[in-house]
Amino acid sequence: MEQNQTINKSIAFTSRRIPYLPELKAYCKTTNACILMTQLEYRFASMPEGFYKFLSPCEHTLYKEGDSWTEELAFSEAEMRNAFENIGEKYSSIKKILEISQKGGDPFVGKYYLSFRDVRNNLTYYKRNHQMVNKVAEMATQAFDPIAQQQMLEALEEISFLETNNDASQKLTLLSSGTQQSEFPYIRNHKKTSEEDNKKKLASSLNDFREAVIAEKLTPNQKQIVQEAVDALYQTKGAEQLSVSKELLFQAIVFDLLDKNSFRKCQQEFSRKLFSIKQEISRRNWEIPAGFSRELVSNASEQMESIEELIKQYRIEISHWKSIKAMADKTNKTEVITQCDIEIKKAQKWVDKYTQDLSAIN
Repeated sequence: MEQNQTINKSIAFTSRRIPYLPELKAYCKTTNACILMTQLEYRFASMPEGFYKFLSPCEHTLYKEGDSWTEELAFSEAEMRNAFENIGEKYSSIKKILEISQKGGDPFVGKYYLSFRDVRNNLTYYKRNHQMVNKVAEMATQAFDPIAQQQMLEALEEISFLETNNDASQKLTLLSSGTQQSEFPYIRNHKKTSEEDNKKKLASSLNDFREAVIAEKLTPNQKQIVQEAVDALYQTKGAEQLSVSKELLFQAIVFDLLDKNSFRKCQQEFSRKLFSIKQEISRRNWEIPAGFSRELVSNASEQMESIEELIKQYRIEISHWKSIKAMADKTNKTEVITQCDIEIKKAQKWVDKYTQDLSAIN
């Protein structure tokens, strides 16, 4: 019994260890940078568009114990900064990144990652250079011989945008540590990408990141995704219990997405937060945000009309449940009557709330 417990504890301990891959040393320069790259890849595997993370424990409302770099890797702040400098480019704000991309430059400056500060929300975001990291991962897993790795590293440094060429005459034959030979695509005289193509690639990379996070306003593409979600909810009758129009539901969901205090576990990641909202609506656990009525429109008269529409919709819902309750009373269906009372009480609460909002506007 004691032996089994010892084995279980050992497995539990080792399962939390972060691997060190010596094959990455040729690309990352230092051991700490290799460890950091492994952990970055672990996070990008589930959040390819990017994510935010704290350097060390802090008082930020989104910080969770144990979820900072210094806690996760047992690095000091200085060690973490030095490790990232070897594999990533650091920016004080996204403004600088946009300036570089507009001039046709490369925000990654040939590195595997970049980070930037969201000054307004006091968060640091991380972005992955997919094309370059994917190529490095491929080479690191295929070329285990140190000499071969160094040759591939030199090839990587020579080209600004990694490309592949199927022409056998352009392949470089490398000797492995065994007797076999391995061939890796290598373009020594590669064709340089035009400035316009560079701009498109960089713009596409930044757009992907912007679509992944929720800023002060939703992007047009994010709004389109929300609209599609609303349409799907109505098709599956997932939003039927809310008794509101598609337009009002769309605006309410947008309001909830922009609210940083709502679904805080999603960390303002667009896809995760929208999924959570849809899930709660389908489970009948989601309610239209209490502050939504104040944000419907900027014009006071239109705002009054919108609130009145909400009150009307909830009164219709109350009437609906009262009708069902009346039929249930005749057949003594206790469970149905109880459910009706719950729904009536819930709807009446919102009628009272929006009536107060209406009085405040007047």
